[in-house]
This record gives sequence, structure tokens and C-alpha cells, in this order.
Amino acid sequence: MNKIKIAFVDHARAMGGAEYSLYYLLKELDYNMVQPYLLTPPNSELQKMVGNLSSVRVVNMELDSIKNFKGFIKDIRDIRRFCKQEHIDIIHTNSYRGAIYGLIGGKLARKKTVWHVRDIHESVLFKSILPRLSDKIITISNAVSNQFSKNTIHKKVNLIYNGVDLKLYNIQDIKGDLKSELSISKDTFLIGMVGRIDRWKGFHYLIKSASIIKNSSRKFKIVIVGDEILTKEKGYLDELKRLVIELELEDKVEFLGARKDIPNVMKSLDLFISYSNNEPFGRVIIEALAMKTPVIVANSGGAPEIILDSNCGDIVESNNEENLAKSMIQFMELSQQSLDLLGENGRKRVEEFFSTELVAVKVTQLYKKLYNN
Repeated sequence: MNKIKIAFVDHARAMGGAEYSLYYLLKELDYNMVQPYLLTPPNSELQKMVGNLSSVRVVNMELDSIKNFKGFIKDIRDIRRFCKQEHIDIIHTNSYRGAIYGLIGGKLARKKTVWHVRDIHESVLFKSILPRLSDKIITISNAVSNQFSKNTIHKKVNLIYNGVDLKLYNIQDIKGDLKSELSISKDTFLIGMVGRIDRWKGFHYLIKSASIIKNSSRKFKIVIVGDEILTKEKGYLDELKRLVIELELEDKVEFLGARKDIPNVMKSLDLFISYSNNEPFGRVIIEALAMKTPVIVANSGGAPEIILDSNCGDIVESNNEENLAKSMIQFMELSQQSLDLLGENGRKRVEEFFSTELVAVKVTQLYKKLYNN
């Protein structure tokens, strides 16, 4: 059989969870079966990362703001022209804005379309119009799938959880030496939160919970890893730093900024916390579990689906620092043997359900069905 030609469309210039997920999908695809093309803005961070994947053909597309109407129409025409010229079989759009360009351009080129939905939104465009332009919809959690309850749309939905690269997150290859780097004693309980610094991620709740437990008998330290990326987020990081000073937590909370050694960070932690409000999935959660670190997640969005009854962490009420603090204390009081058991359970769950290899297999199966129909 001929290779299936897939054009991936991603609009982002900076790396977010959606871009990392797409990168790992591109990395794990069977290039004997598919020929991938990546349509993305020139010099985007994703484009730079994909540079080491020789089988992926990169195509520059400006994909400017939709508010720039002339640029928007040009981008759609360029996508349509490219799909026709290269005889693309399927156009695979990544997340929300990429879908607006890719689905319209793909349909105008009369190509089959896949929308990879990684968001939770309430707009009519998101819930009604874009699904009708999609031949297949991939969702990353049941929380995301539940947005598409209409029967005609729901038939298109395929749940495929995100995955983590277990070769990169190999517990034997990572030192986990963050405590040593930061001059933190080995017996200090290290708690971490990793991600883009954005209000809906709930960093302020973590800081407030630290204030509640700051007089705990167990020594602890909290590290916050990440930075502000989008303009609309500017100011939140400064607000968090002021909150730390206001609550007199300077010796308990440390901001580390963005880091590239996330596997090392995750392995170094005794406990990882994801406290986002309505998180569509939570890539950082499976990254922590892959490094055998127990987790606390908010009972909101898709995050609870990751741990379920796997005994690798705790699910707590969202937007409630007192409940979060209570759960943190419970973990801090556990023996090392109990923490290690939770970590082993987490790694097993990731290996069974959340590997990038499994994601690639499932997505390729979807391509084959769509191509053959």
C-alpha cells in the first residue's frame, strides 16, 4: 500500500502541552506507513524540535491571528493549495486555532480531516461548527469527549489519551538530583508543581496550602517550575511571588523558572501536584507518574481519569486550599515504603495506558480506517 500522506497543522509559535504531544506523535509514527508533513509558523519552537526528525517534511505557514482577516484567508488558501499540490490524504489539525485553519482549508481541498481536540471550550464554533468540518475527532480525555454529546457528532469521537516517552522518562537513566542542586537536605519532603504559569493552573492554591501546613513537624519545600508564556498571563507570576512574601513563605517556596530537565525534576520530587481547574488532560501528571512520583490532582476536567483507582495518588476537590493541604499532610506522614509503592503503581499505569508508542498505534489505526473509507 502507498504511504498515507498526512498534513499536520499547528499554529503555535511557543511550545505548550499540545505541541509536545504532537511532537511525540510525529516521533513515534511508522514512516513506512505514513508520510507526515508539518504546517507551522516559520521558526516556531515545534518546527525547531521537529528538525531532528528527518522523515517529517516541514512547511512554513504563517497562521496569523484570525483577527487579521486578509492573512486568515491567505492561510486557508495556502493550506488548500498545498493539500492539492502534494496530494495529501488526511489533514490532522492540532488543538483549537489550528483546527480553524486546517479544517476549512482541508474541506476546501476536499480532503479527509481529523481534529485533535485538546481543549475544553463553550463556544458554538468549538462545539458545533468545527465538529461538522471534521471526519474524525480525537479527544484526550472523557472530559473533552463529553463536550460533543450530539449523536451525529459523538459518532466521530475517538478517545486517545496523551502519552509520555518512556525512553526519555527512563527511571534508570535519570539522577533526580534537584535536592542536591538546591542544597535541600535529603530528609526534606520536596513538593513540586510544573507547568505554564497561568491562573487556571491553580498555583495560588498551592501557595495558600503551604501556609496552612508551614508549621508541620515534617520539613518540606515547594518548588514551582515554569514561566509565563502568553501575554494574557503576564503579571500572575509577580502576584504569586507577592503572595509568598505576604504569607511569610520565603523559606518554603522557591520559583525555579522554566527548565528543560523535567524528568530530573519529576524524579527528585516526593510529591507532585496538579491543581488546574478543568484541565483537559494533564501531561505533567503522567510525566510525574512515569518517574514514580505520587500525585495529587484536582477533581476537575480529565485529570482524575489518569489515576482513577490505580493507588498512585489522590484526587481532591478543586479550588480549595484546605482540602489540598490536608492531602499534602497525609502524603508527608507516609513511610518511604508506602511512597515507593505508590510510585511503582504510577509507573505501571503509565506503561499500560499512557505511552507515546500506544498513542501512535491508535492514531495510525484511525488513519487507516479513514483512508480506506
